[in-house]
Amino acid sequence: MRAMFIALSLLALPFGAAACGDDGGGSSCKSVGTAMCAKACSCGGCAFGDSSGGFGFDSEAECTQFFVTLGCGSGGSYATPDACLDAVDAAQCQEVGSGLGMGIDVGTACDGAE
Repeated sequence: MRAMFIALSLLALPFGAAACGDDGGGSSCKSVGTAMCAKACSCGGCAFGDSSGGFGFDSEAECTQFFVTLGCGSGGSYATPDACLDAVDAAQCQEVGSGLGMGIDVGTACDGAE
């Protein structure tokens, strides 16, 4: 399970690195990353994705470390941070992937800036 988590985390690194910056609209990297983790982990599984796959974390602290500490420290940014926060707010808890548990799917709203 840990090896799968590490592999999925590496695949998600651009997503996590994208969780940074501020578009001038007030949605900082920290607030977006924190909101994403709080919502996903409130579902009971700290997972992101859909029924066909995704990635997950063992705890909200691990999720926050990835998206906020590592992601925000890399200097990336969300393409549309306010749209990402809206997607997080609207996301419903659902089963993510095979064995990842419950989490959220924010679609492409939280993609990183090019």
